[in-house]
Amino acid sequence: MKKTIYFLLFLALTSCLTESLLDDCSINDLEVSVGECNADGTYNLTLNFAYENPGNDYFEVYVRDDVFIDYYELSELPLTIENFEMSGLEYDYIRVCINDVADCCQAMEWESPECDIDDDCSISDLEVAVGECNADGTYNLTLNFDYENPGNDYFEVFIRDDVFIDYYELSELPLTIENFEMSGLEYDYIEVCINDVADCCQAIEWESPDC
Repeated sequence: MKKTIYFLLFLALTSCLTESLLDDCSINDLEVSVGECNADGTYNLTLNFAYENPGNDYFEVYVRDDVFIDYYELSELPLTIENFEMSGLEYDYIRVCINDVADCCQAMEWESPECDIDDDCSISDLEVAVGECNADGTYNLTLNFDYENPGNDYFEVFIRDDVFIDYYELSELPLTIENFEMSGLEYDYIEVCINDVADCCQAIEWESPDC
C-alpha cells in the first residue's frame, strides 16, 4: 500500500514539474538590425525575437545598467526604435524582458555604428532671380536658399566689402528685395549669413542687368 501511495505521489509531482516547465516564459533568437544614422548622432534600430508563454501582451526594453527605455506590444514585432542613442562604447546593448515576468529576458550586444552628430549650421543652393528694372536704376532681386541647423529664425544679407543690407526672417524665403542697387561692376554680388552664427554663409555673383 505504501509503495502505491509513493508511486502516485511521484507521478503527481512529476506531472506538476512537467507542467511548470512547459508553462515557463521564454525569449529566444533575439536579433537586431542597425538602420540609418540620424543627424543628432542617434540611429534607428530594429529588433525581433521569438517567445513562448509570455503571460501578457507586452515586453520591456532596457539598455546597460538596467536603464529602462520603454515598453511595447509583442504584436509590434519586429519593432523599429527610432533615435536609439549610442552608448559611447565599442558595443551597444539591449535587454528585452516580458512585462512583469521575472527572469524572462534575453540580452545582446552589437558593434556600435559610426554616427557623427551633424549639428553644424549650413547654407546651400543659394540662387537669385533678377527681376524688373526700376526708374531709379535699381532692380528687384529674388533670392532663395536651403539651410540646416540655423539655430535661430533670421538671416542677414551683405553686398561686396561686407556692406550690410538688412536682416530677414527665414520664413520669408524666397525673398524679393526691391530696389536692389547695382554695384557698377560687370557682376553683382550678395552674401547671405545666418544671423549671429559664425561662418554659416554662402555667396553668389551674377551678371549685372542693364538698368
